[in-house]
Amino acid sequence: MPTLGPAFTRGPATMNTEDRQAQLISSALDTGAIKQAQSLCAKALRKKPDSHLFQSLNALILLESGKYTEASAAVDTLISLSPTDPKAINTIRDILLALHQPHKLSLVYEGAVKKKPNDELIARTWFFSMVANGDERGQQRASLGLSRGFGKREYFYWYVASLARLAEKTKGEAESALHAILAYRAIEKVALDTTSDKCIKSSEEMHLYLQILLGQKQQAKALEVLEGEFGQKFMGDVDLFRMRLDLLASEGHWDRLRELCEKLAKDGRDDWKVYKDWLNAVVHTPGSDATPPSDLVTSTLVSLFYLADKSPYSRNANLALVKFAFDLPEVLESDGTWSRMDAMKTYFKRFCNKTCCYEDLQAYLEQLPEATQKEFLTFVNGQVDVMAKGTEKEQVNRVAAFTNARKFEYLLEVSQTEDVDGLKAYVAKCVEVYAESLALGTALLPTDNQYGDDLVLLAVHALLRLTSLNKDTHQHLFQSIILLEYALSQSKNNHQLKLLLTRLSLLLASFPRAISIYESLSVKQVQNDTLSHTLLTRIATLYPTRESLKILRGVMDIYTANANETPNMMCHTYEKGAYSQIAEFSEFHERLDKSLWRGMVDVEGHRVARMLNVNDEEVVVFKPREVDGLRDNRDYRVMLNCNPSSAPPVEEGWRLGAKPRHAWTKVGVVGQHVMQLIEDGNFTGSGVIVELLREAVESEAFVREATRWEVMCAQLLVLIGEAAAAIVEKKGEAQAKVDLISEWLNTNVAEKLFGEEVREELPWLMVHKINLALESCKQIAVFQYSLVTPAKSLKLTTFPKLKSQAKTAAERLTAYINEYKKIIASVSIDKAVAAVKELPGRAYLGLRVDEFYIEQVLDRMRDEQRSVFAGVPAIVRGL
Repeated sequence: MPTLGPAFTRGPATMNTEDRQAQLISSALDTGAIKQAQSLCAKALRKKPDSHLFQSLNALILLESGKYTEASAAVDTLISLSPTDPKAINTIRDILLALHQPHKLSLVYEGAVKKKPNDELIARTWFFSMVANGDERGQQRASLGLSRGFGKREYFYWYVASLARLAEKTKGEAESALHAILAYRAIEKVALDTTSDKCIKSSEEMHLYLQILLGQKQQAKALEVLEGEFGQKFMGDVDLFRMRLDLLASEGHWDRLRELCEKLAKDGRDDWKVYKDWLNAVVHTPGSDATPPSDLVTSTLVSLFYLADKSPYSRNANLALVKFAFDLPEVLESDGTWSRMDAMKTYFKRFCNKTCCYEDLQAYLEQLPEATQKEFLTFVNGQVDVMAKGTEKEQVNRVAAFTNARKFEYLLEVSQTEDVDGLKAYVAKCVEVYAESLALGTALLPTDNQYGDDLVLLAVHALLRLTSLNKDTHQHLFQSIILLEYALSQSKNNHQLKLLLTRLSLLLASFPRAISIYESLSVKQVQNDTLSHTLLTRIATLYPTRESLKILRGVMDIYTANANETPNMMCHTYEKGAYSQIAEFSEFHERLDKSLWRGMVDVEGHRVARMLNVNDEEVVVFKPREVDGLRDNRDYRVMLNCNPSSAPPVEEGWRLGAKPRHAWTKVGVVGQHVMQLIEDGNFTGSGVIVELLREAVESEAFVREATRWEVMCAQLLVLIGEAAAAIVEKKGEAQAKVDLISEWLNTNVAEKLFGEEVREELPWLMVHKINLALESCKQIAVFQYSLVTPAKSLKLTTFPKLKSQAKTAAERLTAYINEYKKIIASVSIDKAVAAVKELPGRAYLGLRVDEFYIEQVLDRMRDEQRSVFAGVPAIVRGL
């Protein structure tokens, strides 16, 4: 339970005897001295049997002793006495949360408030406890009590905000509407009444008022408030200003919106929303036909030209000219006033040396006909060719423009071509200019990126295209690795290089290197929810080691922190009156609490722990029925991507198997529950959970999200679950189920795995298959060991042999791994070096990427590929 902070505890006072005794009991509990705590508490209760503080500590001792039923009963008795001692209440709160009974918290505080209606501290503590625990109904009751009992304006706004929050969270439509109306009636009376002490005085209170107005569908009233004299006082708040623009648009006040935005732009407000809404208003201004009046179009274009010329390096003003050309192409091009191509060319001339150039023009370029696209690409290349390159600054600008040109070339041509020679020529161009650009980075700081880094990324994307066209060889992957490794040695903090190198290292089973690179990103804790999938997807079947387990558990820290810290942040938003942030913090809390990636990481962690025989006391985070409602927060747009918007991003073609989502996670969650039942020997209701697993495994979605081997191994787990249920329930089908497990083991591990040609597979896939097979052997061994006693009476002929069969299969896997290591070694280092020497454009890198450097990188990779199976003997011995 998160602490509620110093604002909710009584101030310092002289410690009395009762406080000193309570402190001794608490200290004993903190050090794990349960018996000492029991003795001290019993002694204290003999002297003061009616002390609510000692009674609450006694309940806490019962909880710490594992006597949950007794602790719950003791707390219920204490609640009925309506304690008012803050320390006792805090202890009761902690116990209720530990017992997963937060719904009883309101009873505790309501009883205390009834006994001491004038105690403001208790009333405040009640309110903040409800906020922290997400109890909107309790929060509303507590805020109403504060507002009525103490009459402070902050309590009034807490009450209104609580009603609005309750309206948002209430599921019933009628009840939600009732709370919304109550919030509206309460604030409408005083919001704009300057004679009232509850009148709006801050932009945050204005946010709350407008939120309530919009909830009542009173957009016109909200706009009137914002545009009135009262609302104008708060226009310094960017969010309120933007709300005003949005309301003008939604209410169809195009003339007012146009005039306002044009005035703001001419007054120097360099804000893309202002320009965008200005042009949107022009487009929606009706003329004699379906287009805006010609004089308005002309005057707008003149104004845009004026602003762009006045501020030639204003990205917004210049991009507005592009947008306007694409908004009204028929009108502007009919008389040759301004064309889409004119706009694109003008923008490129001014911003060709900025990263934003490609980002801003891509969507517009894709709207043009193919012939016009080619014309633009020819123009771009011509502009780069004539750029000056005398001074260092001019050379840096030329590299940036060249990079943007290559991005446009990739978008329009390279991303779709199957011309091998053309792809190699593109790679060579990129590598050549990258090599030249390195001389320009001599004055850069060690933390800076080199000017040509994006050219390396584009070259690698083209090499990946070559790999997809010739899947019989991995030479272009080796070339990509060397190129990225070298570029990273020059730009040690380039996260784009690191992300792509992490992915390629995983593909080639160089897992330690992938971990090292990813960890060097030093991502913020909260980013683990969106980015760590880059490293950890399927890690349990790629690199089941203690290092991986440590990383997985580290990723889970953000979810623990969210549960502990976000409720406190919610409390502080009320304390500070930051009402606009309430929804934001609530959204943040729910996003992490219901994160799909959280469930996936948890499943992977349990799988690795089980493979390594690591004691794992953590329970599976989600129940099977909760998985469908989880939110996928993973970010797949962070990597540079110059593919057309209609095509999948570059990274999608180079994932380690299909993208796992809800169906994959559900199979993993249910599978963990099944294995837990088997390990614990608790088969009560096992038939239901096994049936749920079967349905999840047979779903079309799971087949789409899983690898072929994941599907096969999940089908085995269903067999294991069905066999366990049949044995426990003494069903006649038990023998047949056990026979199927034995058959699965022989067919899928012995024949399919060992019989397949693996030399041309990407290394990650071979590792994935071997670890899945090992995991299946482990599951079979656990099943056989756990059900020895219930299986005896059935006299199952195949059952006693299962564990030895699993161990034999695992030993054969070990032998096969040794063969696979030879396969890796047989890919001669000389052959790999030769492949990298053929990297288009490598000659331009000269001695920077010499034979020694290449051998050094490839030797390390080969050693890491061999080392990924180092833990297998221990896993086999554990069977």
